[in-house]
Amino acid sequence: MGLQKDIFVRSKFSDVCEYCKHPDLIDILAELSNEKIKTDSDIPHKVRNVMENYVISLLLDNDIKPLQIKNGEKKELEESKWKTNIRGYSYAINELKAPKHVQRSFHTISELAPEGAHDTEDTHIQKLIREGTAPYLTTTLVYDLINVVVWCKKFENKRI
Repeated sequence: MGLQKDIFVRSKFSDVCEYCKHPDLIDILAELSNEKIKTDSDIPHKVRNVMENYVISLLLDNDIKPLQIKNGEKKELEESKWKTNIRGYSYAINELKAPKHVQRSFHTISELAPEGAHDTEDTHIQKLIREGTAPYLTTTLVYDLINVVVWCKKFENKRI
């Protein structure tokens, strides 16, 4: 990405970029104004990278352990489990620790980004994006990520 585009993104999304300077976040924010985002199958992978390398790391550093859910059973996430997302699991933040819109955004990302980051016959997420069948799926993932990152800012100063 060029320097001018980087400066534009950082000024337009200053509240998001103030703390999280992850290169994938800057890239996907730059794509929001581009129609090609609707069929950009790299977006779920980049969203997942930001979740793994910024959000989850920040939450765990602040002793907030997302909940891993399967078949209605909840247990606290072990750090290594997020990166190896096991099929059939979803993730949530304890309702006492996050507002509802953040909980929903976190859940949506945890359901779609890992599946969309890999092209498998089972999920079809990549196919939906590439074919344009779900034209706002990638945009939804990006705005959900923005919700989570903005909420996470309050933990940045508390980082251990």
